[in-house]
Amino acid sequence: MRRFLIAVALVAAMLPIVSSSAASKRTCGPRKAETAVTSRYARVYGYADPDDSDTSYVAACLFRGGKPVVLSEFTFGAGGVGSVGGPYVLAGRFVAYADGICQTSCQYGLIVIDLKRRRVTRHTAPLTGQPVRIVATFSGLAAVLGKSENSEYYVEVLDKAGAVELDRGYNLRTLSLAGHTIRWKHDSAPRSYELR
Repeated sequence: MRRFLIAVALVAAMLPIVSSSAASKRTCGPRKAETAVTSRYARVYGYADPDDSDTSYVAACLFRGGKPVVLSEFTFGAGGVGSVGGPYVLAGRFVAYADGICQTSCQYGLIVIDLKRRRVTRHTAPLTGQPVRIVATFSGLAAVLGKSENSEYYVEVLDKAGAVELDRGYNLRTLSLAGHTIRWKHDSAPRSYELR
């Protein structure tokens, strides 16, 4: 009987700890929203405007709390205009993504947002074509491998020096990130650049 009472006392002592840790967990955005990408820190999700079924949004927020940040907005059937949205890359409190429009040609900007401070930290001038791959660091630096309208590829970086095109050609492939170093191939020759 004594062992049973000790076990009950231990369970009772643990209940407040369990419930307080469960209460401290926060969600990010509506549960029914479609998740585009998630990490242990944040979530990017899409949802339709409840008052206008033709308008949809992509937003992101940190799991630690804070209000969602709207990343992009798109209205269907807006004069033949298409959208360039994503890919979305989460790196700690930062999200890097492409956002733009397509009419006769496509243009987009590579954008980095600090979700904790709720502001854009870096962005490029309009780039032509479509993003193929985006990489981002936990310090808010980013790079994109893009494909222009004439099927030429390019590598553009976004770091403290600003937006810089590093390479261009028809045989650029495999953009990757290790620490702060991006790597890609140009005609099967490896190239690299240190984001800083």
